[in-house]
Amino acid sequence: MGRPAAYEIALGDSLRAAWRVDHSSAVVFSLAATDTKPGPRQPAKDTTKKDTTAKKPAPARRPPPPPKGPDTTVFDLSVEIADASGVTAKVPLSAYGPVRRPVESYIYRRNGRDKLRFGSLSEIVLQTYVIPFEEWRRVSPAIDLDRITRVRLLFDRTPAGSIVLDNIGFSRISRDFLIANGSGQ
Repeated sequence: MGRPAAYEIALGDSLRAAWRVDHSSAVVFSLAATDTKPGPRQPAKDTTKKDTTAKKPAPARRPPPPPKGPDTTVFDLSVEIADASGVTAKVPLSAYGPVRRPVESYIYRRNGRDKLRFGSLSEIVLQTYVIPFEEWRRVSPAIDLDRITRVRLLFDRTPAGSIVLDNIGFSRISRDFLIANGSGQ
């Protein structure tokens, strides 16, 4: 399957200082899984060779059969941080709440009418995640939380899937908020 896909945010020294990102910070973002599945990855093109053969039209391919039911695969990913020395630590996103699938919703009372009017019967509902930097110290005590240089969403815990990601950033979350939600002792 190859190396897992990743979404990365890099933090330089000046940005980290301007935003006051340090050991008391948290990564905050909203995320939801979608119903769509990514297509197969195409192999990389070799740009060093010239193609001297005449192109033949590709044979027509049949579209894949529609899925028989809703996708119930549990979706998960890792959230990884790295410090200026290259020390990394990662935690599973599922430890901070499940990744929600789209919710099927109906507007009309008559059965079947929604399918005629709308392209999709599902609504994406984003889940907000708050992961304090201190959580990564539990995984890697050597990590320097005052010099974080990278945050990555690493898609290594589910074979395939698509997500919607929004409102990603850093925050200084009150300890009271964390204790009330069951984390942050």
